[in-house]
Amino acid sequence: MLDPDQFPSGVTHQVGVANLLIKPGALVHRLQFGVGMCQFGEADSDGGYVLSLEATLPTSHPELMAWQYKYSQCRWVALIRQIDEQCWLLGNPETGLRYTFNRSIATGQSSKLTFSGRDWHPAWALPTIDLATLFPDAGFDYSFNLSFDS
Repeated sequence: MLDPDQFPSGVTHQVGVANLLIKPGALVHRLQFGVGMCQFGEADSDGGYVLSLEATLPTSHPELMAWQYKYSQCRWVALIRQIDEQCWLLGNPETGLRYTFNRSIATGQSSKLTFSGRDWHPAWALPTIDLATLFPDAGFDYSFNLSFDS
């Protein structure tokens, strides 16, 4: 990822499509949540920013549990789209987001996924989160489907 302040895209704090690179062999997970299931937070703190993405799911399926155990120690970069179609990039390869997972049996077996981290810049805007547009030369495999529909 190339800093939009050093490599401007024409829009302030927006990462241009040409400024995103994907490392060969990097894992890409596509997590789609329903309307109202996610919260995005951004706050300035001590000369940096605290970024968070939190999703509450109405399930604790075994497939979800296996996924979270397998990837809980990874660092993450998140590409998100708000309901108004505004897209954002959270984290970067050097200071990736950390992932935590909580289950609650008191609220009907719901699960909460949280991606959070600190960075020196706020979330950067993206023109899109369509992977075919962002990474036209990459071959993505969507055969694994981590569906959160209950």
